[in-house]
Amino acid sequence: PALVILLQLVLSAIRHVQRPSSKLVALQLLHDFSNYVDDEARLQRIVPTAVSLIDDTDTLVRAVAIRVLASVVSNIRTFPPSDALLFPQYIFPRVDALVNDPDVLVRVAFAESIGKLAQSARWFLDVNEGMKLHETIKGGGSKR
Repeated sequence: PALVILLQLVLSAIRHVQRPSSKLVALQLLHDFSNYVDDEARLQRIVPTAVSLIDDTDTLVRAVAIRVLASVVSNIRTFPPSDALLFPQYIFPRVDALVNDPDVLVRVAFAESIGKLAQSARWFLDVNEGMKLHETIKGGGSKR
């Protein structure tokens, strides 16, 4: 619980800071906190913040944000059915622009992260299909 309060403090601060160096420190804290908070906090708090920083005006912030995002989503082990389409509906449309980012540093960070993102997306898809199959079987084999 105490770490969630600290996480919320960092999330609140990151929305109001202007300096790229402050955003980079906040991203590093989010990455570090992600190792100790639950999946719900990762999905509902850290992922949206990292995704929003992918559009930052600073090159280094964009590069670090994609790396943090890839690392955080690769550590998620449970998710509600409502987050099953996280990648195709939320993450991939936002990171798509990084392929053509004007700065090579961002394109390199994206290239280094795309494998982790793809693996995580595949895992989300597999788990979602497994949950659907389980519900079908549990429901007596009839589709709902």
